[in-house]
Amino acid sequence: MIKKLFLLYLIIFTVSSAFAQNIDNYFKNEQAVPFQKLYIHTDREFYFLGETIWFSAYLLDGQNHTPVIGDQNLYVDLIDTSGYVDIFKLYYISDGFSSNGILIPENLPTGKYILRAYTSYIRNFGEESFFYKTISIDKTRSSIELETRGVEKDSSDIKIEAFFMPEGGFLLGNTMNVVAFKITGKDGLGKNASGIVVDEKGEEITKFETSYNGMGKFYLNPVSGKLYKAILDGYPDQYFYLGEVRASGIKIQNVESGNGFIQLGICSNSAEFFNKLYILAVMNRGEVIFTQDVQPAQKEEIIKIPELNLGGGINRLVLLSENLVPLSERLIFSDNYILVEPVISLSDSSFSTRSHVKLQISDFNNLLHGEKCRLSIAVVNENSLNAFGLSQTIRSWLLLNSELNGYIESPEINFEGSLEITSDEKLDLLMQTNGWSNYRWDKIAAMDTGNQDFEIIAGVDVSGYVKYLWRNKRVENGEVILYFYTKRLNTFSTVTNENGQFIFEHLYVTDTTSVAVQAKNRKDKQNTEIFLDPIEIAPLEFHKNNFAAYYSGTGIPIDLYRQDYYARLAAMDFIPEEGAIMIKEVEVPGFQPQKPEIKFSQIYSEPDIAIKVEEGDFMYGDVYEYINLKAPTFLGGQSPMSLKFTPQPLIIVDGIPFELGSGKPDQAELKEFLKRFSLSTIDRIDIIKRHNPTGTAVYGTRGAGG
Repeated sequence: MIKKLFLLYLIIFTVSSAFAQNIDNYFKNEQAVPFQKLYIHTDREFYFLGETIWFSAYLLDGQNHTPVIGDQNLYVDLIDTSGYVDIFKLYYISDGFSSNGILIPENLPTGKYILRAYTSYIRNFGEESFFYKTISIDKTRSSIELETRGVEKDSSDIKIEAFFMPEGGFLLGNTMNVVAFKITGKDGLGKNASGIVVDEKGEEITKFETSYNGMGKFYLNPVSGKLYKAILDGYPDQYFYLGEVRASGIKIQNVESGNGFIQLGICSNSAEFFNKLYILAVMNRGEVIFTQDVQPAQKEEIIKIPELNLGGGINRLVLLSENLVPLSERLIFSDNYILVEPVISLSDSSFSTRSHVKLQISDFNNLLHGEKCRLSIAVVNENSLNAFGLSQTIRSWLLLNSELNGYIESPEINFEGSLEITSDEKLDLLMQTNGWSNYRWDKIAAMDTGNQDFEIIAGVDVSGYVKYLWRNKRVENGEVILYFYTKRLNTFSTVTNENGQFIFEHLYVTDTTSVAVQAKNRKDKQNTEIFLDPIEIAPLEFHKNNFAAYYSGTGIPIDLYRQDYYARLAAMDFIPEEGAIMIKEVEVPGFQPQKPEIKFSQIYSEPDIAIKVEEGDFMYGDVYEYINLKAPTFLGGQSPMSLKFTPQPLIIVDGIPFELGSGKPDQAELKEFLKRFSLSTIDRIDIIKRHNPTGTAVYGTRGAGG
């Protein structure tokens, strides 16, 4: 698409081929590395101890917002106001989607938390590219507790910050400049304020006042070489310098929209910039989508760009010199994106407790045309929502938060207008403040595509080395077998390298899982010793000062406290121990002699392997799976799952030998027999190996196989 635009550019404006080639090379260098955006859809923003934070995760390509194909590890943290990571979880995200939940412990300190999520690959773009969301957690409180609970004092007036950002990147002397600004309190949130701009002599030059969320803008015609500072009303001892005034230059400013066009001014303050060739490039998510020649003949040249030539979301306008040196830039927001608005119809207008609710979801815009898509839906009490509406949605995250650094207060509200200010005005103020020098794609474009520190990680790696048991020498080309139990028994095998090292990559385990590793040398002997490398999965450091504003916001609504309190009271009728104080176990020492273990008609000697079935072993479905875990090599062959015997083993149940059929049993026959027995009926399993003739002598030739 870019090359087609260049060819059209050559035909209409007859730009030299050498110059066009330079532009092409410049834009190729500007191409960004693949960027990913991660969004977490939680069921709500307010929770109580003991509840679960249910969420759906979406991992999307940063440019086209399509799901990232493949598997990756998803790391989710819950971070308290001290910056400590209280909860750290590892999940898996497959083909761009995952859903799970975080159980909030009953002993977790209450208060504000930041829900942080990221993948290993996203770490390449810095912590500002992670997903962040504010979560409030409290305990159940009665009406009396709510009345006596102290009210947090707002100390945001003690400290105030102000940031002044000239449109186009700098102040231009003897020219009317547009200056955007943002004022925040101690909590990092926007604060309404007003003030004046004074010169070096303290004389008032102009006034200013915020218009939305601590943001605003004013006009200033500065004199080259002079310094200007802003003083806020009510803070006479604080002042903020507006920055250096350039004696000469050219820049972009005065962006307006209407009638299908974006109109902007190319402003300069000297004739040295007149009648020279400049390039105006429009970039969207790291790609050049439009270019236009600019050749100003006066101090302010008006340029019109069709809105259809802009990409959906944030666009970066860059003014380049004839030598392709960036001179000025400005961000603008375009609504050239498709927003699919589904309509949800319910089977009834009201429902009783635990009744079945049927939903019908249809595409309001009729854009999907029967295509499949991922949807996540949360059904909660209306009191669980923020009183000011949804503060964040997937739209606001993908189009604003994921591309602008710094905290954006209630980002979704920027898409809603009011009587005082339109949505376009809100978004433009955001482009001039958060986006003044913090556009994330600038950093991404500067990254080296072949030098990234963090690769895509999926699953857990188990590695180590194997050495001989009696010698300080490592085992080369030895077989290593790993197995663990999830819903079924998972078995993997590999071979050690010349240094005795091995690795099992991308193992998908859930919750707490026991993993067993077994090794053999080249002669199929087990006289080996295994040394495992530590599995280091730890939360990343959190820089609290960079994210202080996320800990602010509204508290849990009173009505939600009441709803939770009465719901817990009702639950106590069904769960008596809920809310009760449980007495700890009382131990009474005694001297009763232990009874000898009953040996069920045991006429053989002591076994080589004696396995006592514990209560926790009942998770294994039957004896066949259990023996494969506890003593796999007894079943013979080159791997634990092989069932080839020469001769066959003798099976004795409670002292009674069992014949499995005529001749030697095949694998299926033995497996079927062992699967008859549930572990809940087994006290212990004794195994006598076939190379122990004295242990099986009483059974004669029948015991030759062990």
